[in-house]
Amino acid sequence: MATLLQQLLNGITLGSVYALLALSITMIFGVLGVMAFAQGAVYMLSAYVGLFVVTQMHGYSILLTLPLALVCAAAVGACVNVLIDQLTYRPLRNAGRLSSLISGIGVYFFIENAIGLLVGRKVFAFPAVLPAAQYQLGEIRVTAAQLTVLGTTAAAVAALWYLVRRTEVGLIIRGVSERAETAVLMSINPERIILLTFAVAGALSGVAGVLIGAFIGVVAPSMGFLIGMKAFAAAVVAGIGNIPGALIGGLLVGIIETLSSGYISAAWSDAIVFLMLVLVLVIRPDGLIGAQAPQRA
Repeated sequence: MATLLQQLLNGITLGSVYALLALSITMIFGVLGVMAFAQGAVYMLSAYVGLFVVTQMHGYSILLTLPLALVCAAAVGACVNVLIDQLTYRPLRNAGRLSSLISGIGVYFFIENAIGLLVGRKVFAFPAVLPAAQYQLGEIRVTAAQLTVLGTTAAAVAALWYLVRRTEVGLIIRGVSERAETAVLMSINPERIILLTFAVAGALSGVAGVLIGAFIGVVAPSMGFLIGMKAFAAAVVAGIGNIPGALIGGLLVGIIETLSSGYISAAWSDAIVFLMLVLVLVIRPDGLIGAQAPQRA
């Protein structure tokens, strides 16, 4: 039982990062109805931004270094995501979802290869910026690094929830996602709301990039593809376009991955995660919770 509880804690920690990326994917889908595969590249690029900030802040307290890295990565992620929208998605607004999907995939591989050419394909070690303390809760070992990741994720999710559900901006976002045509009649510019959505999604991806880089301790140009696919699985498994579902799906994917690694084999964990996605889509095409219509957030 102690081993099971420990694996569940590990899975929730990892799944919380997947959830942030899944939330960014599901937000864009809710507004535009397209799968933003480029989010994996934004996540990877943000991890490098965090690595740069942490390296430059060497010798300073982690109480300053980690928050600064998160803020810088979130800002860069937001700006890059807005640029991606303006250069790739906006010209294809009326071209159909398939064109947008292919465009997003192309952007991902462009950014990955550009980073590979600029900094090389080697794996960079992420300096230790997470607390090293450990706590024993009964038979479960909880690290300060896990608490930091979970706390940061919880804060980001709470901020997103407040923005979407408790602010006028969030009300406009939900209105545009439900009835963009009606929003235009009410003098609301949907393009501005789309830009804001991409900025928020990019910031979430940026936070996720720093957290996973600091938690696993490495950064590489290829790190965005597999985690991006897992985040996509997390967004789909509970119902694409469903914000609470993306959070639940991310945690579920993380738990399944760690349980598979601990009780079956680490070599099979990724395959089992995607097998779960296939089974869910076969049994419940709308996801475990239920997908919202493409026009909804």
